[in-house]
Amino acid sequence: MKYWETTYQMQTIRVENRWNGEKLYVNGVLQDERIGMRSDSRLYGRIINHNNEVEYIKVSIGTYLFTLQCVIFVNDQIVYSSKK
Repeated sequence: MKYWETTYQMQTIRVENRWNGEKLYVNGVLQDERIGMRSDSRLYGRIINHNNEVEYIKVSIGTYLFTLQCVIFVNDQIVYSSKK
């Protein structure tokens, strides 16, 4: 299993990649899941911010230079990228 994790506005966003699919968790709660093997994947979720407003999460998983990479967006802004 490979995972990526970041904190956004004191909330934990965790993405897990396993041989049978990917999962998106926010504060330990499963928000989206893709089942099966793919060369790339998208996951979606949401966060309630400190102003009690909804912010949308989008996760892109794919291969780059032969390694598995993850990019996490909140409201279309990158908050995490494993691509260096």
